[in-house]
Amino acid sequence: MASAAPAADIISLDKIYAETFGLMNETVDYLEKQKKAGHTPLPAAASCAYIGESMRLTTRLMQMAGWLMMQRAVHNGEMSAEEARRPEHCLGSIKVCVGPPMEGAGLLPREFTALLTRSQALFDRVRRLEQQFLNKTVEASPVQNIMRDLSKRLTPDS
Repeated sequence: MASAAPAADIISLDKIYAETFGLMNETVDYLEKQKKAGHTPLPAAASCAYIGESMRLTTRLMQMAGWLMMQRAVHNGEMSAEEARRPEHCLGSIKVCVGPPMEGAGLLPREFTALLTRSQALFDRVRRLEQQFLNKTVEASPVQNIMRDLSKRLTPDS
């Protein structure tokens, strides 16, 4: 069975988890502020880019949040590392998340572009962590070991 992640990995995951959720909150605040202020009309190319890049931004954030919550579940013994490595638990929508900027993206507001840039850098870091996770064997967490031992003790021998 797989081991609890080394302390450095856990600290790194906690830091990226906090950073991801902080960026999610900043994104929500920005989008709400824009909605309340009403939009300043953008050129057609920029309007299309704004819609597409908004979807890319939210997709990145949701993919990262889901993967990081999965890692937290593994660390807490709620899920095995083997289960977390299944394809349906890996980062998805990679083509959307890492694709080139849409035409007209250079015309987008600076604050929005900064959110896009930060989300891309963070997504790249999470992808590297995922690759490390997929390429190593992780032993069972202490909680998983205790649960396995209890199960053996409580199960009558056949």
